[in-house]
Amino acid sequence: MKVTGLDNNYGNKVEPSIDEQQRMRIQKIYSGKYNIIFDDIRKYYSLKKNSFDFIYSISCLEHIQQLDKALSEMYRLLNPGGLMMHHLNPIWSENGGHALGTLDSPWLHVVLKEKEFERYLKEFHPFESDIAIPWTKKSLNRGITINSLQRSLVKNNFTLLHWSETIGNKENIKFLNQDTLLKIQKNYNDVSLADLLANNITFIARKPLS
Repeated sequence: MKVTGLDNNYGNKVEPSIDEQQRMRIQKIYSGKYNIIFDDIRKYYSLKKNSFDFIYSISCLEHIQQLDKALSEMYRLLNPGGLMMHHLNPIWSENGGHALGTLDSPWLHVVLKEKEFERYLKEFHPFESDIAIPWTKKSLNRGITINSLQRSLVKNNFTLLHWSETIGNKENIKFLNQDTLLKIQKNYNDVSLADLLANNITFIARKPLS
């Protein structure tokens, strides 16, 4: 296989020494032909149209703002009939999708409004708040819901072949009482119960042959 890896380091500049370390690390585990590019999937146009058979990511899509642009570029890059497979850990799940910025009870990060969330971090997580607040703002996409993601796939002409959701800790479902659900719905009206329960989403989609 000929493989291309694409990463934009959350929009931060990659130091040459870090870039070289990543390349050496990959070289140790993969001996085939590969190319590593540090850039943005939403705007990277030097890769040729219809040049990939398969696109794959793990815990990546939830970090991309303007996901429509990213999916549009993936469509351009895939050969007709090409496949893509993605796993994502959404911010709406009980653990917030990621350790950084996770609060102290399930779904508290979405019960609180954004300013309340920041105040909570500063007060109760002072040693991580300086890093967590800008990171959650810049590097996690609060606009991605199951509905919005599926709409975006349809908008970008993909055929959905597989969709599955993994529920997190089932013992915590008891915290999703009516009061909690109403607060979350008030803050984020596109968020469904399925969004809150799914700590992992996997889907496979195909670019049509014509």
